Amino acid sequence: MKYLIHLPLPPQFTAVAEEYLRGIRESIDDRPALGFHSSLMRIMVNPGQEYNFRAALAGIRQPSFSCVLEDRLKLFDGGSLVVKIKPAPLLMQLHTKIIDASRPFIDWKETPPLGKKYARDAERQAVYHIYGAPYYASLFEPHISLCSLKENAFAGMPRQTSLAGYTWIADRFLLSKKGGTWEKVQEFKFQS
Repeated sequence: MKYLIHLPLPPQFTAVAEEYLRGIRESIDDRPALGFHSSLMRIMVNPGQEYNFRAALAGIRQPSFSCVLEDRLKLFDGGSLVVKIKPAPLLMQLHTKIIDASRPFIDWKETPPLGKKYARDAERQAVYHIYGAPYYASLFEPHISLCSLKENAFAGMPRQTSLAGYTWIADRFLLSKKGGTWEKVQEFKFQS
């Protein structure tokens, strides 16, 4: 089953992001099914291991930290419009703790194969073979998924955004899973 470990965003962010998206609505193809979020790890886990997986995540100790959005938009994984989060040390530490705690629970039978676009990228191949995806560890780029764009829409868009500098305090992370739709499984409040 597909699981997503992610940072929730404050309600105030939704209003700011929605205002930005209204300005580019003709370019939008789709919206994230889970809503605005910042992924820390996507992983396939055997549902029979969920209890142990959740226990491993509950063992993570982490102080709260500030998240600050950068001033540039980026196209991620083909067509997803994202705004990057500055890679603050505590955010990167949290990511490392999560991928390390999750690694024993990867269901390799259900994990999609690495796509052909990374066939010649030795670093992404190595990360994939450890964590089940080519975007983690040293290749992790924290961001918030805003929407999927129509083909070629990004080429004509301004790269600057009104979201730049938006700041919030991250004090927990969430585990969600996808059966037919995404559902929240558990919230993990930070503890030092």
